[in-house]
Amino acid sequence: MKKILIAALAVFAGTLALQAREVTGSVKCGKEKLAGVVVTDGKSFTVTEKNGRFRMDIAEDADFVYVVTPGGYTAPFDGGTPVFYLPAEGQKKFDFQLVRTSDSKDYDIVAIADPQTLHKKHFAKFERTGLPDLYNTVENCKAENPTVGITLGDICWDSMEMYPAYRKAIAKTGIPFYPVIGNHDHQKDLQGDHNTSSAYRETFGPENYAFGIGDDYVIVLDNIIYDTQKKYVEGYADNVLAWVKGLLEYIPETSHLFIAQHAPFIYWFKDYSYAENGEELLDMLEGRQVTFLSGHTHINNNFNIATGIRECNVAAICGTWWIADHCNDGTPGGYKVFEMRDGNLSWYYKSVGHDKDFQVEIFEPGQSQLHPNGVIANVWDYDKSWTVEWFQDGKPMGKMEQVLDYSPIFTRELNAVYADRGKKTPEYKKPRPNIHYFLAEPDQYAKTVTVVVKAGDGRQWKYDVDMRGYVDVQAHRGGAGLMPENTVSSMKNALDLGVNTLELDLQISADGQVVVSHDAFMHSRYATRPDGSAVQPGDPKEYIYTMPYDSVAMYDTGIRESTVWPGKACVPEHKPLADDLIDFTENYAREHGMTMPRYNIEIKSKVGKTEGKNWPEYHEFVDKCVELLLSKNLGDRLVVQSFDVRALNYMHQKYPQLILSYLVAEKDKDFEAYMSLLDFTPQWLSPHYTNTDADLCKKAWDKGMKIVPWTADKPEDIQRLVDLKVDAIISNYPDRVLKITRGF
Repeated sequence: MKKILIAALAVFAGTLALQAREVTGSVKCGKEKLAGVVVTDGKSFTVTEKNGRFRMDIAEDADFVYVVTPGGYTAPFDGGTPVFYLPAEGQKKFDFQLVRTSDSKDYDIVAIADPQTLHKKHFAKFERTGLPDLYNTVENCKAENPTVGITLGDICWDSMEMYPAYRKAIAKTGIPFYPVIGNHDHQKDLQGDHNTSSAYRETFGPENYAFGIGDDYVIVLDNIIYDTQKKYVEGYADNVLAWVKGLLEYIPETSHLFIAQHAPFIYWFKDYSYAENGEELLDMLEGRQVTFLSGHTHINNNFNIATGIRECNVAAICGTWWIADHCNDGTPGGYKVFEMRDGNLSWYYKSVGHDKDFQVEIFEPGQSQLHPNGVIANVWDYDKSWTVEWFQDGKPMGKMEQVLDYSPIFTRELNAVYADRGKKTPEYKKPRPNIHYFLAEPDQYAKTVTVVVKAGDGRQWKYDVDMRGYVDVQAHRGGAGLMPENTVSSMKNALDLGVNTLELDLQISADGQVVVSHDAFMHSRYATRPDGSAVQPGDPKEYIYTMPYDSVAMYDTGIRESTVWPGKACVPEHKPLADDLIDFTENYAREHGMTMPRYNIEIKSKVGKTEGKNWPEYHEFVDKCVELLLSKNLGDRLVVQSFDVRALNYMHQKYPQLILSYLVAEKDKDFEAYMSLLDFTPQWLSPHYTNTDADLCKKAWDKGMKIVPWTADKPEDIQRLVDLKVDAIISNYPDRVLKITRGF
């Protein structure tokens, strides 16, 4: 279908003229007559003779006659962009005056993508942020080497009236700054590829052209095949391919080629597919050294396409369309600087408002929604020559895992504009995952993670992350204020929110199966019998320990509205087996590219007259639960908690490999008294949030215990605990905790 559209658009753009007309002209630099300069009308080619003159037949429908300025020269660029072209209509003679630059084979190319200003407010921000940064970078570059600039399309945002302001501003760089046509540089109300680019041609000249720099060449291509009303194909029309084929006959195979275009050649997020007709272009380029420069996506990536051929897809200088400093893949708004030195090409990404050495952002645990238990490195200019390694408490851990992720910094920037103001975020501005993120999953009790990033050109960055500096967000019963408690749906929702830890409770059924349930019986708070009748407060208690699990599973625990947690979702649910629930959460995390969740699991044994009848005696309770939990091989991701000091002492003796948490009731306020009931010091102390203060935190930390208060739900209570720097917070509303600790 795309090929049909391309063919149709090519026909619509105008058939090749049956007649041609002969023209003449010259290429000079002052009085110097330049020989061997390539001249084209966009279809055919010639070169100037020794006297600098040329003669050629041009197509009757040619828009321009123009030159491929050789290395060491440029066309005049007083108006901001080089004027290497002359209108063809009605002219028979074309005389070009070039400007001498430098004989140096070393040079810099500054490439920006997608300024995309819609109106004066956008342009004012461009003038306040991107342009001053760009001016400074260009000044530094041109002080050392010949420098040119390229804008990789979307110079405006369907608003061609912004072109004069752009040209005036870009002229202040003091270097030739070449344009590329983007999809938003087409006039959407017109029809056909040629017609829709008329305003661009009137302002900037030909869409397809080339120029030399040093011993190398930049080929600028229009790879937006436009129809009308924002309908277009990203690829290479037949006339563009024909022009490139003709041009390459005049370019030495030893020259490095830069192909500057708007849309990328390769799309990693579309199974690494090529732009339309990309294979044909690659065939022409075989055996050459080629770097594609592209924009359009507002994301940053580098790829090797084929032997000797790579692409640098450059993120947008406008960030997220001027409403956020980062692009929606998490790359800071900026541009790229390419440096050719002694025949070797290198580059760096220059973030607006930052030093050129700013190349990595590190996110500590709790910041990434997909990987809350990991340390994340956002290495936006990564390519295969880079390495990203990590150390845990000084021990080498190898390479970090390349993962898909989002930037929490960008999410906060976006929410400040939309969600925090009650506005809906436009779909195209939402965070987009990218592959330039790297994950380290440290042990839960690691103290320091060190990240070392090395670029292929020898640059290196080192970051130390204090693992004790974040709050572990724990979803109480999976987030009982949001979804039916202790169910698959609540745990799934908690994982989607990006909590660190799933908190849940265990009971035992009559047939000895481990059931996920806070209550020992079917509680009137939520339970509906198999016959559809709701369990009422005055009804006789129906204990789980007296029912086989197949009977337990027939009770619905999700469809009733909650008087305890208004707003909880009402969906059909049941009490799951712990075996099934843990398998679900483990598989869900793997399938969705998440870090593996942690578990804080309570064994609900207790002292009472009917212990052994309505719930198991604590030895049996512990043994059945622990046998199952250990079979899951959760390692240090598992913590077992209990209010029952008997169970804790028993587990400490029989299962020393377990990490244990001491739950302390709200009524218990004497630290020394309740600690004296244990035969050991547990790894965690879990007091009621109202009893948690600076004094208790110090006492716990002095004994080497993490302090994990339960169950704080109000934002002011959560904030108080965060200010105390507690290690974790258990909440029925983990979304509220995340809003404070993560920002969204």
